[in-house]
Amino acid sequence: MSGSDQQVSQDGPSDRLASLMNLAKGRIGEQGGPVATPEAIGAALDWCYGGKLSLKDALHHALAAWEEASKDGRYEMGRGDTLELVLAPIRGPSSIELLGPAGLDTQYTVGQFYGAILARVMGALQVTRCDWCREQLDAVRQRALDWEERKATRQAA
Repeated sequence: MSGSDQQVSQDGPSDRLASLMNLAKGRIGEQGGPVATPEAIGAALDWCYGGKLSLKDALHHALAAWEEASKDGRYEMGRGDTLELVLAPIRGPSSIELLGPAGLDTQYTVGQFYGAILARVMGALQVTRCDWCREQLDAVRQRALDWEERKATRQAA
């Protein structure tokens, strides 16, 4: 399934959003492992996109999921403030440094900056309301697990 096949449904979340919500809520992936990394996001989306994701691709998918959830009031995610995402690397619980940058001359890498945005998005998905779409999340989780099993079987053969 390609990214263009992802449909936002009035009935429930897209496969992308459901996969990332499952990851953020600890329903898939390494228990207690980091969820805001390109590797974790790539693993969660591997069943529907295939292959590893670059940092740019992981950010693209996370932001698309965040946008989908923020536009649907059933997730109770709030208004999905874009400014909040832009400021994530320097302010708030996802900031690169706990107390913010030491000064205006503080430099960060692109990876640090995007990583903080990923952390903010995945944190928002973690606390998103999902009781109304639990069956869809379970179905996507099961499809991902089935795909992983088939993949492992093919690799073992």
